Amino acid sequence: NTSSGDVTFKDYVLVNSDKDDSGAGGDITIGSPTGNGNATSSVNAAVRFGESNINDVVRITTGSGSGNISIRGEATSTSNHSGVFFRAGVKITGGTVSLYGKAEASSRTDVNAAGIYHYQSSSTAKTLIEANNSYQVHTDALVIEANAVSTEYAVILGNDPNGTSKDSVTLRTNGDLADISVSGSSGHSTGVGVWMAGTTISTNTGNVSIDSSSNRVVFSRSANGRQVTYERANGGPGGDITIRSLGRDSESTGKFDVSTDGKLSFLPPIGSWFTTPQIFPLTGSSFSVGGLEVGSSTNTAALTVGAPVTSSGDVVYQGGAQTANFSITTTGTGNIEFYPTSTFTRASNMAFNSGQDVLISGGTGTVTLNNAALNAKRDVEIAAPTISTSAVVSATNIRLQLDTPTF
Repeated sequence: NTSSGDVTFKDYVLVNSDKDDSGAGGDITIGSPTGNGNATSSVNAAVRFGESNINDVVRITTGSGSGNISIRGEATSTSNHSGVFFRAGVKITGGTVSLYGKAEASSRTDVNAAGIYHYQSSSTAKTLIEANNSYQVHTDALVIEANAVSTEYAVILGNDPNGTSKDSVTLRTNGDLADISVSGSSGHSTGVGVWMAGTTISTNTGNVSIDSSSNRVVFSRSANGRQVTYERANGGPGGDITIRSLGRDSESTGKFDVSTDGKLSFLPPIGSWFTTPQIFPLTGSSFSVGGLEVGSSTNTAALTVGAPVTSSGDVVYQGGAQTANFSITTTGTGNIEFYPTSTFTRASNMAFNSGQDVLISGGTGTVTLNNAALNAKRDVEIAAPTISTSAVVSATNIRLQLDTPTF
């Protein structure tokens, strides 16, 4: 514990509060003696884990106990140092885990000056941060939070351009209703709140919140092994995933694969909108969810369906000009709903297959269907000034509300 000075763990360090494996591991605090402040440094990273990229380079654990792990670091130098710095191969396991980092560096784009920094590659050394507690109601069990005062990146969790592993960093909760929260805020006008590549997120029945505040978010890079993945932990159904940001940054050029029974929401900040056109899911991704919501009633940026979607719940896109380049399939009571503010374009030879209804409504421009198949168990409904080109429709009811019908 320290409130004035950095904390450095060199290679092959073990901190274990459950020394006799009795399951009674106590809390571990790395930060101030009270647990409320931060380890601080004006010359280095405030908290540093490891000198080399090697498996188990540092292990922080409460064993099989339910102890809480708290790690807090603040780099006060205007030079390029991070609040909390990771080498690849670190293992942090507790009942709950809370990780906070802050960087006050003045260099705009230096990734070494992130609030939380893991930008390492190794074919064998993998970093794992996991929480094991279970709950009766949804509770944050793994919390990662960072602030970059002036630099571009707040949270960096993943691998560098040499990375080949989709799980270079794994964030996991194993218990019931144990949620994961990752949030980052950058003070720079083009800041990235949360940056992930080569990152796997996994919960049993817990939800996931990724909040880039009023910043952009980066999910995956184009190189093989630099994707982002959400997986179900321990054979569970998975949970809801909520992502809030001003939009996916142009650096997000890889895949974001998701498999969960929960709903995934990709949303702008409350009351705001995406600042650039958004493709979601990312092109080439595998996407199986319990529901999908993209955009919001206040969004005006263009939205594009970039990969096939399979959902057991509603699939809803809101705001902007909208383009569906891939098929969407919903089962059960899931609707397919598009609410553009201008035009809607459906790629040719792609199908909407809805367990209930297909609805395209609210746009001020043309709905272009390009001979697409619109299949619904109940209704297909289109409300627009004009429908351009035909479609193959299979439904119990077809409802059209048009200003200039050219269907």
